Amino acid sequence: MKDMQYYVRQEPAIYKSILDNYKTLFSDVDRVAKSINVRSITIYATGSSSNAAYSALPYMANILNVPVTVIDPSYAASYLMQPRKNDLAIAISQGGHSYSTIKLVETMQNEGRTVFTLTSDMASPIAKVADNIINMGMPVEEMPYVTAGYSATILDLMLLALTVAHSLDIIGQGKFDNDFKEISRVVGLTQKIVDQSESWSEFQAEQFAKAKRVFFIGYGATYGVAREGQTKFTETVHLSAFGNELEEYMHGPYIGLKKR
Repeated sequence: MKDMQYYVRQEPAIYKSILDNYKTLFSDVDRVAKSINVRSITIYATGSSSNAAYSALPYMANILNVPVTVIDPSYAASYLMQPRKNDLAIAISQGGHSYSTIKLVETMQNEGRTVFTLTSDMASPIAKVADNIINMGMPVEEMPYVTAGYSATILDLMLLALTVAHSLDIIGQGKFDNDFKEISRVVGLTQKIVDQSESWSEFQAEQFAKAKRVFFIGYGATYGVAREGQTKFTETVHLSAFGNELEEYMHGPYIGLKKR
């Protein structure tokens, strides 16, 4: 049976495939981005997809030099204005079964708005209703707790932003080549990181087993990692876990710390 560890170990191959095929994966969004002269990006996602978007957000905003916002689909549908003409809207549902994301995509399309849907399952419910699908470039994870999909979403969003920035002449060829090379270099370290993480986790297992609550703290790109730590730990270990941005953590949650 395929488990979370299986998909973690598949990540090097998945990342390589995405890097090899990024031009094909993002060709449609690149074409539309050039036609609307993107002024901002709004990402609609929940759960691990949202956490991944927060991890990719700093790079996307920096390379494109536009505001990037991550919003819960149900919150957006009920309370917020929909994207303007020069906004690039991206909905993410890795498995393609997020009800709130599906409904938002349907609503936006019915109102004549363009939204791109990023998913790994081309036969999923969201793929059946979406007019503009972006294939994540990875196999469907055959279990509810996505692991490779979280990291692949980050890579997809970063490469998407890099591609669009280049095509809109926000960055030159030199910057594109340097960033692509650096992303590829980091991807090449994946297997080493996986091996080190497994060894570290095994070494700390006895200490972790004593935990009653777990706090994950991050800032910048690692804010999304802290959020995903909260999600995964609660889903799988069934203990209370919290993921906070560093400054947010220091404004109250730290008071909840206990010696045991």
